[in-house]
Amino acid sequence: MKIFIMGLTASGKSTQAKRIAHFYGLKHYCGSVDLLRRLNHNDSNKSHWWFNEEGQNIELERDQADVDLEVDERLLEIANTEDDYIFESWTTPFLYGRNDAIKIYLNPPLESRSKMAWNSKIEKSLSIESLVNGIKNKDTKSRDRFAKLYGIDIFSTIGFQIVLDNSLLAQAQTSLILLQYISFFQKHQ
Repeated sequence: MKIFIMGLTASGKSTQAKRIAHFYGLKHYCGSVDLLRRLNHNDSNKSHWWFNEEGQNIELERDQADVDLEVDERLLEIANTEDDYIFESWTTPFLYGRNDAIKIYLNPPLESRSKMAWNSKIEKSLSIESLVNGIKNKDTKSRDRFAKLYGIDIFSTIGFQIVLDNSLLAQAQTSLILLQYISFFQKHQ
């Protein structure tokens, strides 16, 4: 089984990828964790690291290196040679060319993603308005980066078998819908 899960910033993809991996006993690969490791920023568990000074430095490092290309090349190599995994990645679902995988796009609106990000933080130093602006800027920069690198539009849902606006769903409800879909896909492929 091969599953790719995509979603813009704070869409719930990490939570759902971990839940699906646990349910099916799949290996879980996370593109951003791999990226942070390659940039020697190993503390990816920080809440919304992309908003602090370290996040700004990481973005500068990304702009000056081929680290995204290296990470995506590694993830594609795994995708093409292994089975039984879930990839949580912004680019791999677009770059993987075979039709043997389930591709999921979590697509809640920006305001909902900002509220999800705010609710997931223990320390509430950023307002929801700050999160809206920060997430919008991060997503736009990422869109531009990947359009330049690969000619892909990470805002596009074309090619995904399921596109889910999970903004009005609890995490468990989102998981249940995704697990039902995956089960259906397995039976009918």
